[in-house]
Amino acid sequence: MRIATTPLLLWRRQEQLSDQQREALFQAQRRWKQTSYSSRAALMQQEKQCVDRATSKLAFKRCLKQTRQSRSALREQYYAYINPIRQELGLAPLEWVERRSPRR
Repeated sequence: MRIATTPLLLWRRQEQLSDQQREALFQAQRRWKQTSYSSRAALMQQEKQCVDRATSKLAFKRCLKQTRQSRSALREQYYAYINPIRQELGLAPLEWVERRSPRR
């Protein structure tokens, strides 16, 4: 049930934007994807190489931790890029909310 309602929630948020805001966000997000492509590709390549070299569970866990840290850093760069644009458009800044599933 929760999965089905998520897209509707996102759609409602998009409906609240003006055409100008929607277009400005689209252009900004598109620019980010274009300019950050090499960073994102390098991150994936580094992760693959690290996993390929891992010979133990501990080494594998280190790879995962390094990947999480790299992705977090890239996400922070995105927020630093997009939030001033969102502010100019009168929108609230994006903030990272860490969601951890409970361990079983």
